[in-house]
Amino acid sequence: ATGMKELAAIMREAPFGIYVDHPSRGCIYANPALLSIFGLSWSEFKGFGWAKSVFHEDAEWMRRSIEDYEHTLKPNYLTFRVVVEPGQPLKWLNARVHAVLDKDGNHIGSMGLTRDVTKEREFLERVEEGQKLEAVGRLSARLAHDINNLLTALIGNTDIIAREVASELGQSCLSNIYNAFEQARYLTGQLLVLSRNHAVPAGFTELDSELSATRRLLESVVGEGIALKLELAAGKACVPLNKAQLGQIVINLLTNAKDALQEHGEVVLTTAVRNGRVELAVSDHGPGMTQEVFQQAMEPFFTTKEVGKGTGLGLSTVKSLAESADGGVSIESEVGKGTRVLVSLPSLEVQTSLIRPPVKEGMGPPDDHLRVLILEDNDAVRQSLAYSLALYGWEIFSAASLAEARAVVQEMKKLDVIVVDVLLGDGKGTELLDELRALEPDLPAVLCSGFSGDALEGRLDNDYTAFVEKPYRAKEIFEAIGTVRKGKSDNS
Repeated sequence: ATGMKELAAIMREAPFGIYVDHPSRGCIYANPALLSIFGLSWSEFKGFGWAKSVFHEDAEWMRRSIEDYEHTLKPNYLTFRVVVEPGQPLKWLNARVHAVLDKDGNHIGSMGLTRDVTKEREFLERVEEGQKLEAVGRLSARLAHDINNLLTALIGNTDIIAREVASELGQSCLSNIYNAFEQARYLTGQLLVLSRNHAVPAGFTELDSELSATRRLLESVVGEGIALKLELAAGKACVPLNKAQLGQIVINLLTNAKDALQEHGEVVLTTAVRNGRVELAVSDHGPGMTQEVFQQAMEPFFTTKEVGKGTGLGLSTVKSLAESADGGVSIESEVGKGTRVLVSLPSLEVQTSLIRPPVKEGMGPPDDHLRVLILEDNDAVRQSLAYSLALYGWEIFSAASLAEARAVVQEMKKLDVIVVDVLLGDGKGTELLDELRALEPDLPAVLCSGFSGDALEGRLDNDYTAFVEKPYRAKEIFEAIGTVRKGKSDNS
């Protein structure tokens, strides 16, 4: 009797659910932990009452599984979902059922253990979601790499054609092409930011100028039914983010605001400079956040959106990017009145002189004569760039692979600068750079790529190496060549 009392006490105090089933009467015992898991009283749970809580999508296969168990009496392992309260998240439960036999081997009941595994399932789902995002990131990076090569070839040849077009109609068409190119470049930049393997060189961006230049793209993010209002007051202030990083912050904030408004209303994007810092804020007059949502809003994978409608990475990514630039994010929200997300970043207004002025058409080369090696495995990109640079009177040597480039180098007595695609079909362009710099440590070099991975690590910490991200225009390469040549001269 004492042993039975001790067993009953253990079952009553157990931190996991324990139940006993009768073959015909259903559940005849459930400990407090199990009732708590289901959120039911004993009167609601006993017999077959518990089955009403099973999520409808799991009910049929559970019925079949229980029938199989009753036929074979082999231990049964079930993982299923229950509805604890309508409108609330489902709970994931794991149950193990074992048959209880009398001394003659007759089935007289079943005993089971049940655990709430909701947190474990959520963790696994987050890991799986992360793996999916990683795969999407890799695919996005490769896709962006291919698109960037096509865009570079298209814009390179467009620049060449532009020299022959004088009519007003022709110039208007060229302007449309250049605008489309800038939008496409911006979008592929977003694809590359999605890839965690893509090394994005540090940079800075004039905030108001960039937001004004990409207004049409930002309006497309919020959609036709929502008005986007820009109130830009940061002047010439720059932020320590490159255009792709800044774009991801703004697009994520606008997307959240758009979703909150549900296809009608107004989103306000403001900028300002206060106390030496640049502030970028996005406001909406949506439903606002509850205290529970507010506390978790910037946690990775947290989302209030329907399944398939959000990853829960929007605000956490904004926070990560802001903090990487010595910035921060704050949220103001009130239920029924809306939400305002403020990103605060260091102001680089005092350093705006570092921004290189755009190269003007017809601008003369920085040197009377340069010997330039172009290593690029995309034929259209290589040919259009070689033609454009040759117009400056430079001597251009081209190679489509590392092997070709090495052969060219062996025949040449001197190189003034090299323009190298980072990722090639037969290796990395940085391999050639390393070989040449073993002989001439300060050889000026311009590295180019639409997807560089970690190949740039530690290579841009001097004044005679520059990086130009694809897709680029020939004048950007021209400008970079002038910069690295000057960098070598200043360090001599």
